[in-house]
Amino acid sequence: MCMLVCLVPIVCVCYFSDSFVTSELHQLLRTPSFDNWQFDDAQIIVLLRHMFVDLDLPNKCHIDVCLYS
Repeated sequence: MCMLVCLVPIVCVCYFSDSFVTSELHQLLRTPSFDNWQFDDAQIIVLLRHMFVDLDLPNKCHIDVCLYS
């Protein structure tokens, strides 16, 4: 069972879409040596969303992804 707990309400305005995540970047995200320091906060949020969807967490945790698009 999966449970997500939000301790602090977050308001997110993303300036990047999923097209920002290229196939090369997608493969880099899967490596332990991925360097997140080259990205700003808005880009990191897009990468996290991409990773959640890639791992199928929205379906497993019953999260409506459309709410956060």
